[in-house]
Amino acid sequence: MVPLFTHALNLGVVETNPWHDCRVLGKTIEPRETKHYTLGEAKTVISSLAEHVDAQTIVALAFFVGLRPGEIQSLRWEDLTDGWIHVRRAVVRNVIGETKTKSSVASLPLIGRVKILLTLWWEKSGKPTEGWIFPNSKGKPRDLRTTVTGKIVPTLEKAGLEWKTLYAGRRGAATILTELTGDALAAKELLRHKSIAVTQAKYVKQIPEALLRGMRLLEEKSDAEAQESEG
Repeated sequence: MVPLFTHALNLGVVETNPWHDCRVLGKTIEPRETKHYTLGEAKTVISSLAEHVDAQTIVALAFFVGLRPGEIQSLRWEDLTDGWIHVRRAVVRNVIGETKTKSSVASLPLIGRVKILLTLWWEKSGKPTEGWIFPNSKGKPRDLRTTVTGKIVPTLEKAGLEWKTLYAGRRGAATILTELTGDALAAKELLRHKSIAVTQAKYVKQIPEALLRGMRLLEEKSDAEAQESEG
């Protein structure tokens, strides 16, 4: 039987296993290394989900926009304006509420690949002007675990690909932005941390320009690799 928190980690419900930080008889259990997607891996996963535009869009929002699962689940069509996505709420245990932190409320730029997928999903959804982007059959925010277990995991297993969770996409976004820009400012802004303690030891003031520069570089690199593969 898979341990409860390990199962939750695999589904992307939690970002890390809290038991890894527990002390036993004076000893600290070393946390296992968390996984992340590279740009190439993320693009392969998204391509493999071609028959499920909703799943493609969900994965793209995690990797290319760095959204948490609860933030993706709570998105509404009204949150999309002029190439930006506005994070205003989150769903935790299927309850709609506030975001994890005040700094999580933000407006984030969308690169071309995400815009295309959102447009395809919008068209398939009947071109709505309002409402949840990913609703369930009852008109409420969809539990993304149903998409993960019902569509993403089976499709990737069939293709021989590993599913590393939505949080792995979020980590991948931070990693590639840090590599492209040479520092963690863009990653901090994208993930909306109060500080960049995950990549630096001290607090760094938010710099929107760093985020925009990093996202443009990400889009350019992604498009360049696509052109090379087509050529």
